[in-house]
Amino acid sequence: MKYSVYTNRGSEKKTEQEELENFIRYVLDSIEGVDIEEVWPVGEELTPEIKIKLRNFLHKFEIEIIHDGDRGYTIYVGKEDIIAE
Repeated sequence: MKYSVYTNRGSEKKTEQEELENFIRYVLDSIEGVDIEEVWPVGEELTPEIKIKLRNFLHKFEIEIIHDGDRGYTIYVGKEDIIAE
């Protein structure tokens, strides 16, 4: 899925971060048996404290979110199964 987001000049980084969080939340919400609400309630910003809880939570389900260094992210379940890019 591809889509465009329009933003005001000067707020690109904030918008990019918000869209990244929306993408990650959407993917995690779509995984059956994973209740992301447990560690990251809807409407809450992804704070450092929540990120720590989220990292531990995802480790239990063998889910990894890998940043490619250039605005790209890949989400894996298990060692090799890519579920989102």
